[in-house]
Amino acid sequence: MNKTQMAQHLNCSVRQITNLMRNGLIPYVKFGNRMVRFSLRDCDKSFHAMRVKSIPMIRAEAADQSAN
Repeated sequence: MNKTQMAQHLNCSVRQITNLMRNGLIPYVKFGNRMVRFSLRDCDKSFHAMRVKSIPMIRAEAADQSAN
């Protein structure tokens, strides 16, 4: 998959894909100076590892009530 296809898959811009590559956040293979390819499976694993867990609303509400 190329940069444009990856951007479409993630619903973001090609520039964002370039930034993710530059920051080492997604794995890619580079052939020569210009051709870049991505493995969808490897990129999905990387994004899964970066996932931020949310705090359930019940806990947040309980914490707010105990603070008052």
